[in-house]
Amino acid sequence: MKKNKVEVSIIMSEYNTPVELLKESIQSLLNQTFKNFELIIVDDCGKNDLSKVVKEFNDDRIIVLKNKKNMGLVASLNKAIKASNSDYLVRMDTDDYSYPNRIELEYNFIKKHPEYAVVGMQCEFYDGKEIYGKSHKSGELTKIDLINQTLFIHPSVIMKKEVIEKIGMYPDYQRCEDFALWINLIVEGYRGYVMDEVGIRYTIREEDYIKRTLKTRKGLFKLLNENYQKLNPTKKQTLKLKLKNFVAGIVPGKIMYKYHKKRCKNEK
Repeated sequence: MKKNKVEVSIIMSEYNTPVELLKESIQSLLNQTFKNFELIIVDDCGKNDLSKVVKEFNDDRIIVLKNKKNMGLVASLNKAIKASNSDYLVRMDTDDYSYPNRIELEYNFIKKHPEYAVVGMQCEFYDGKEIYGKSHKSGELTKIDLINQTLFIHPSVIMKKEVIEKIGMYPDYQRCEDFALWINLIVEGYRGYVMDEVGIRYTIREEDYIKRTLKTRKGLFKLLNENYQKLNPTKKQTLKLKLKNFVAGIVPGKIMYKYHKKRCKNEK
């Protein structure tokens, strides 16, 4: 039996998210002022009993797709896209929180401005205890922005499914699949925009920075040698990004996290 089409498909992948954050994240989506959506969560074989967590909400808009084995974020998101039943995709991470009118604002904007294939929003940075800053980049995201590694906040975006499928969905660059996706969008002539409004509470904790070592940045350095070159950066621009990410990879995560928080608080 064919499912009825919905206006929006929210796509998520779950792997060992702290359960309370996971529940908050799901509840924030179910509480949206925009109601005509499906919430597709791919269970990537972590420790959580996702089916049990989802059952508590008793909402038939939630769809769980369980991987047979751990496949990683790229494969899981592409699986969700293929299973989606709408023209628009909303990204969300399982430890983030969408404010009540987030999807309504994004959906209305992208419908009103069909020249954009992707629309993002501002976020507030959250460490599990407090909001300590917010993002500031707004307006059209350009090729120069991408060359300088100024990106959409991935879990804040709404995207045209047709376009995402046309450019091949998420490329397989570990931990920077979104960067690679935005590059492919821009080089194919599509446009993106970041709204002024705050749409999500974006969880970034000290442990997230501790994981960002040189080893976990292999996907990024591979991207800088391959996909990034589609933007035709100068050698100096490529070298600058490589150096920046090399330094960030060797500096202890605790120090990078403190620097990030201090900079965010100074920009308030």
